[in-house]
Formats: sequence, structure tokens, C-alpha cells
Amino acid sequence: MLELLRADCLPGQFPPGTGTLADALAGRCLDGHPQIHGADRPVTDVLFDARGHVAGAVCYALQPRQRAGHVLWAHAGEDFAAMAVLVSWARSRLGTGRPWYAFAGFPAAGPAVAGLPCAFRPATAKALHAAGFTPLTGQHYWHRDIGPHLVDQEPGTHDADPVPRPAGWSLRTGDGPAGAEALMDAPRQGIAHLHGLTLHGGGNGLHTLHEDPGRRLIARCLRQAALCAATGMTAVTDTADPDDPVCRLLDEYGFTLLDAFTVHHRPAAKPPARFGRAHGALPDPAGQHAPGHP
Repeated sequence: MLELLRADCLPGQFPPGTGTLADALAGRCLDGHPQIHGADRPVTDVLFDARGHVAGAVCYALQPRQRAGHVLWAHAGEDFAAMAVLVSWARSRLGTGRPWYAFAGFPAAGPAVAGLPCAFRPATAKALHAAGFTPLTGQHYWHRDIGPHLVDQEPGTHDADPVPRPAGWSLRTGDGPAGAEALMDAPRQGIAHLHGLTLHGGGNGLHTLHEDPGRRLIARCLRQAALCAATGMTAVTDTADPDDPVCRLLDEYGFTLLDAFTVHHRPAAKPPARFGRAHGALPDPAGQHAPGHP
């Protein structure tokens, strides 16, 4: 099972170990909280092929208050047929007549980005679509390597406040409408994670490093990560529009857009129509009124 999980890791994601697997089986995310709040303890079932080898695994849970089912994660080596069986099995175990979500919880292995990387895992996305799931929402995932030379980079003026859980910092540069801010998780297994990146006032990117709050902020984040011996950094954005100021800034600083992590949803199946005795008269095709009938 660990081999299946490792095969589905994108650059910047942590290679799963036994501890990560234990968290995944228990439905815990990176910071120790439940992957889905209010959900029952998840169940993990393993699919075997005809030779008795592990062909895939699916973890699912019921969220009683919302009466919703969740596919927390599923891996099958990007085998469409195996993934289709896993998705169908999870729904049959918790009931097909309820709304379902897939990959809506933050994962046990960081960075904490909810959703399925559809471009990297096309067979899984295809199996979800075949089962009636549709994309609901997602975040775009960026990655870049970090070298030790960034320690010597000019940090610039900044404020950094510790964040307890997950451990990291709240960083900002500039003041008021011309400032920039972000949250950065402390490196884990050499990977720092940047999120909540906001450029107030649009961040037109026409200034030099020491004049542009957005550039100063990214430079500061990279330097902070390098000081903590990080070897890479990931980031998420709500859009991949190349004209978006945040996307332009990440691209300028060497980040590569890798995929979109997308949450999927399947609404509850509508109950079949029920027919009963009509009240009053029903018009017949000739425009006359006929007595009510079943």
C-alpha cells in the first residue's frame, strides 16, 4: 500500500512512511486534526488482484450531521478499472442515496492541499467522473527547489509572527493598501508550504525588489525556508491565470505550476417518482376532462 501512495506523490509532497500511513488510516491530516470534521472513524478496504497482490485501497467515512459520504483517499496505481471498483465499493458500503464528496479532506501527507491532482492522476479523475462525480472546487499547486544560497539573500523589511498549528509564520511586508502578506508552514521533511499569499493594491510587478512589497515578501519567505534547511517550497493559488499578480510573482521567482487539486462532488440520487390517485379531474388529450385515475 505504501508503494501505491508513493507512486502518486507530486514533487514537493512528502514520501509516505509508516507514520503517514497510520495517520491516513485514522483519517488525520497534517496538523493532527480530522481530515473531515464531524466524520465517523474512517474505514479502509484493500482490493486484491487474482494473484493475491494489492491492486488498490480506498478510505471512506460517513459524516452523520451532513448525511454525506466521503472518499477520503484512494490509490490504485492509476488503473481505471481498479479505481472504478474502489469508488463503487465505498458508495455501496455507506449508501448510494446520499451526497458524496471525494478528496475533500486535507491529506495526512503535506502540503495540506485538499483535492485530487487531476492532471497527474487522470485515471482516478476518469473513474470519479464515470461514477457521477463532478469537479467542485480546487487550488492550483506550485513548486520550486530551494538552494542554500538564499540564506545570503537580502531579507528586506518584514514582520513575521509565529503560528502555532501547523507550526509556521505569518509574514507581511509594506503597510496598508500597498502591502503583501502570506502564511508559511515550517519545513517538514525539507518542504515549506506557502499559502494565503495576498498582494494588496494589485502588485503590478514593475518595481525593483526593494520597492515591491510582493517581491520582498517572496524573497523573505524563501530566505526563511532556506534558514530552516528547506530544500523545496510549495504554494497554492485560487487561479492559474498568468495575468494574475500572485501567479506572475510565483512564476518570476522560479515556481512551476504542476497541477490543480480538485475536490469532487456527487449529489444524492433523486428518489424514483411515485404515482398515486390524482385529486380532481385530469385533462385528456382532446381537451376534455376525464375523471381522475391512477
